[in-house]
Amino acid sequence: MKPEFSPDALRLFLTAQVRHAGNLAASFPPERRAEDIARRNAERAEKAVIAKRANVSKAVLQQAMTGGQPVMAAHAERLWFALGFDLVSMEIMLEGYR
Repeated sequence: MKPEFSPDALRLFLTAQVRHAGNLAASFPPERRAEDIARRNAERAEKAVIAKRANVSKAVLQQAMTGGQPVMAAHAERLWFALGFDLVSMEIMLEGYR
């Protein structure tokens, strides 16, 4: 089975990474996300870490996470790498990106 590295998969992986960081720092359950400052700060910090590791702007990261218009393939490749997936060594060509 070939793994999927579509824009939707990238959006889901990025969201999971950010939410996981928030869950680790949370003071309240997810239902009370709006009032959980520690969770929001951890999520914001994780987004900054991913953007820095991928060498992309926060706007590009946000675009990838919202799933509207796909990001450029070069940005997507760096974001996947920041998440721990080396697409070059896996010989994966990205499809569905601009």
